[in-house]
Amino acid sequence: MLPAILLVVGIAIGFGLNPWITQLATDPKAANPLPIPRHPLLGGPTWVGLLVAAASGLMAWVCYRDYGVSLRGLYWYLISVVYIVIATVDWKVRLIDVLLVMAATLTALLGSAFLTIGIKASLIGSLIAGLLFLLFFAGSFLLFPNADTPFGLGDVYLAFLIGATLGWQHLGVALMYGMGLAGIASIGILAVRQFKGEGTLYIAYGTFLCLGVLLYLIRFGPL
Repeated sequence: MLPAILLVVGIAIGFGLNPWITQLATDPKAANPLPIPRHPLLGGPTWVGLLVAAASGLMAWVCYRDYGVSLRGLYWYLISVVYIVIATVDWKVRLIDVLLVMAATLTALLGSAFLTIGIKASLIGSLIAGLLFLLFFAGSFLLFPNADTPFGLGDVYLAFLIGATLGWQHLGVALMYGMGLAGIASIGILAVRQFKGEGTLYIAYGTFLCLGVLLYLIRFGPL
């Protein structure tokens, strides 16, 4: 009974996240600001808002499955919610809120020290992921000097967060998941451009990195 209740609560929290996501996605710095949705709790597009609610409910159930009703379970659920928010905003407008990511990284470092993988593993993982994506960012900047780069600085900050969340022991597989999903999406985009002659060359890379983390937590928890 309790897992079902937590699933429903998680879904309700997901609907409550949509107004916050909409606020972040209407930031004037966003690449493609969206119009105000018809209903705040559904967000916009509606199917994205429904997926946010479903993902929130699923992660509430997963955290209970792995950690029960505990402070550790609450920590992992809150971390999951942050990844859901970051993924959704980046999907909508190709924007990663740096302040949110930095606050989440600090939370992950503190959480790792007291609740999960240990501060040493968290710090090493954060440095490895961040420096790796900093190299990716520099390389893409050199390859695409006159266009938007496939990697933005937001993705670099996000990599620091992912490393701090998972630690160096769990980092590789989660990044492979995210990069694999991004690769599949890229193939789809190229196919659309080939057949329709339209479509963007770039994807919301941060979205797929976040999905990779969530998939890793679902499959390999508890950490």
